[in-house]
Amino acid sequence: MALAVLASSLFTSITLQGYQITFGQFFDESGPISDSNSSGASNTTDLDSEESGLAEIVLLSQKLKKASFGYRDLIGQVKNIGNSTAESIKIHLSVYDKDAALIGSEYTYADISDLKPGQKSAFTIMSDSDNFKGMDYYEISLEWSNADSSQGYIENAQLYEDEK
Repeated sequence: MALAVLASSLFTSITLQGYQITFGQFFDESGPISDSNSSGASNTTDLDSEESGLAEIVLLSQKLKKASFGYRDLIGQVKNIGNSTAESIKIHLSVYDKDAALIGSEYTYADISDLKPGQKSAFTIMSDSDNFKGMDYYEISLEWSNADSSQGYIENAQLYEDEK
């Protein structure tokens, strides 16, 4: 019962913040994807950050690299495009095989723990190469805390195209 209440309040919080969240898996019908996440599409959001007073974290870049000593590194950059400081930005990596079964996962925190509006931070996830054996695709999710103690979350984050 407590779990259902927690999930309900988290969902409600995200809905009230106006985040576009998709639950489920995304698949690329064009064939196996190697060293890239499941889609190259850009994130879209219904959140008007100027009016919300909340943080909004987006994925600016990501690249899966082969590292030495039996590891692989996912390196990238996130940015706060919201109107408030984001705290404890957590980046999740989930690796899937061709049957959409989870074969590995890792997480890290952004190099800068609190991102002010407009601020960027790098991140690096180091993971054992065993987490990638049989990989067909991977997904990146973003999680953070807002100044009002609410939580932000983007599942299967796509690259954000920054308007200049």
